[in-house]
Amino acid sequence: MQTVSLKKIEKEYQDRLKSQIDSGEILNTDKLIELSLSLFHELKVKGIPFEEDNESDMLLFQYGKYDWENEHFFTFDITRQFIKAGEDEEPYQLSMTLYFEPIECKSYNCWSVDFKDLEKWVENIQQTEGYKLAKKLTCRKFEMGFDQC
Repeated sequence: MQTVSLKKIEKEYQDRLKSQIDSGEILNTDKLIELSLSLFHELKVKGIPFEEDNESDMLLFQYGKYDWENEHFFTFDITRQFIKAGEDEEPYQLSMTLYFEPIECKSYNCWSVDFKDLEKWVENIQQTEGYKLAKKLTCRKFEMGFDQC
């Protein structure tokens, strides 16, 4: 496991994504899940406790149909949330989002810490309607963002 500063975590994610894209791999729902888990296990942030069942470093899965101005799409997102120990500051979130043509599907989200382990969390994701529908689609675009809430 590699330890990086909070300021460098976004760059580490970007480098890993670039490497995957340069290798010719297309980002899809399964690749996003795989990449999110890999980065969760491989990168630890200095000053933030790391354990699968710890709310200081956890994963959020979410999807939904969105209509913003003239854009209509379905998003499939995995966000890693960091909370610095002993601080009252808002959490930091690093999101990786796939955008698809809009589909009819009720929005959904779940946190990794709400499951026995990450394997059960992924099993839950793979049983959702949004996962099953998005798995059949081609991603229109991908975005990554890092913000403090």
